[in-house]
Amino acid sequence: MARFGKAFVFGCVTLAVSGLGFLPARWMYREAAFQSAIGKYSRELTPGMERQAVEDQLSSDRSAWRQDFDSDIIDLGDEVRFVPFCGPTRVYVEVAFQTRNRSAPYPDDVLRSVKLLRQPSGCM
Repeated sequence: MARFGKAFVFGCVTLAVSGLGFLPARWMYREAAFQSAIGKYSRELTPGMERQAVEDQLSSDRSAWRQDFDSDIIDLGDEVRFVPFCGPTRVYVEVAFQTRNRSAPYPDDVLRSVKLLRQPSGCM
């Protein structure tokens, strides 16, 4: 019986350690996907483009995006971080515009920058 208990504990420890080795590889794969997405949008959407052309491009790509007053936000997904008492971090691409009016977006607003945003969620 004692032999079975030691083998069980050894098996659990081995499984836990091998699982921890998998997590950094998963994080690196996900980070590479985020960097690939920001690279794609940075190549396609160049500073100086008008908002209407940018939004037409995003719609033709079937990207899930939402419009804000001075930016368009493209949701890329969750990033799992191993920080105690925190939930996943939402990752977005922000397409920022130089606007004429802060109260409403206009089709002739000019693209200023494309950048990656991370928004932590659920931290206590």
